Amino acid sequence: MTGHERGDSGRSWASRRRFLSAMGATAISGFAGCSTGLLDDVAGTDASGDGTAGAVSDDSTPTVDGMGGPKEEHAGWPRYHYDSWNTGHRTAPLGFDGAPTVEWEVAVGGVGTIVADGGTLYLAEGENGAVRAVDDASGEEEWVYDAVEKLELGVETVALDDEAVYVGGTTAIHAIDRASGERRWTFDVSTPASAPVVADGTIYVGGGELLFAIDAASGDRQWALRTGVRIRNPPAVVDDTLYLTAQAWLIAVDRASGEERWSLKPEGATPPVTAPVYRAGRLYVGAPTHVHAYDPAAEGDHLWSTETLNQVVYDSPAVAHGQVFTGVALVDKLHAFDAGSGERTWQRDVTVAGSPVVAGETVYCTDENYAELRALDANDGSDHWRVAFDGRLNVQPTVTDDRIYVAGLELGNTEGTLYALGAR
Repeated sequence: MTGHERGDSGRSWASRRRFLSAMGATAISGFAGCSTGLLDDVAGTDASGDGTAGAVSDDSTPTVDGMGGPKEEHAGWPRYHYDSWNTGHRTAPLGFDGAPTVEWEVAVGGVGTIVADGGTLYLAEGENGAVRAVDDASGEEEWVYDAVEKLELGVETVALDDEAVYVGGTTAIHAIDRASGERRWTFDVSTPASAPVVADGTIYVGGGELLFAIDAASGDRQWALRTGVRIRNPPAVVDDTLYLTAQAWLIAVDRASGEERWSLKPEGATPPVTAPVYRAGRLYVGAPTHVHAYDPAAEGDHLWSTETLNQVVYDSPAVAHGQVFTGVALVDKLHAFDAGSGERTWQRDVTVAGSPVVAGETVYCTDENYAELRALDANDGSDHWRVAFDGRLNVQPTVTDDRIYVAGLELGNTEGTLYALGAR
């Protein structure tokens, strides 16, 4: 483990402020009433809305999570990395023991995170830009929305609330009725959008260098902010703060006003930097060959960095049971680190596709090299079981009360397979 402690001289947000100020004349030209700074209110963008933000509250359900704070829980898997903190951890275990068996499989396009809620799976297919809803018990199609443009690699996922499905395309954010699959509204962006997140009636989504807060019911803009760097990942939503990564930066933003609270650049970081994960008063990001921990209450004070992982960490870690789990596919490793110190607790040889996820006390991951779904003990990494597939797996698993869902797409193909696995 390396401990890159940062004193005041190590804070890199000041240089970024100077950079944005220097480029302000061209970077924010056309935005009426703007000031230059780290994150600028860009009222007057081409998006609709009045540029004002209302009060924001946190209505997440408190539960005991074993790591020092409440965490929302769900019966399914309703968003990227499970919850608004991006923990990748479902407290409830899978509802059966032993290796599962394939219950059904259906043809789909290339998908990212499989979102599950209320008896339905929601898939965003990157190459053809379709959003598909299928019955989680049978795989039968409920509806397909094919008005989204091609989705960029890494943002093939949707966000849900009770009424709608939200997805970011190359020129617009789309709100789709959950029941009918019909369009509710679109919100135009000039550059490809990031994966969205929705919390308390507001959607937070990046469009190029801009971070937008959008009213989920109407599609009106609440506020928009220029970061000066490209946003690709969904933020973590923690009480009244958004934590987001933009290229090599980690940024904290006030949810109600859109004002920047602090920002930093992980030591030695170059893009990509993973979406941030919040747990027990700490933020965790992969950037780019280490996992780093920061204290958000102390304006991002650096706590620890892991030893080098030798290759880029592309996907967010999962944080559960006092450990941080991350995969590094290019060197065929799944690592577990102590969440308090960053010291490695165990590692296994796994070519992890996407992120590992945790349900109960089990780590689930897809092994892209061997086309296997694997379940490992979170405490020591020992195998619980493996299930092999004939085709390629390249999507991280989604775990619900009674099933696990995975998907794969053969190289060079545009049509893949979605699998549902249940009790034998």
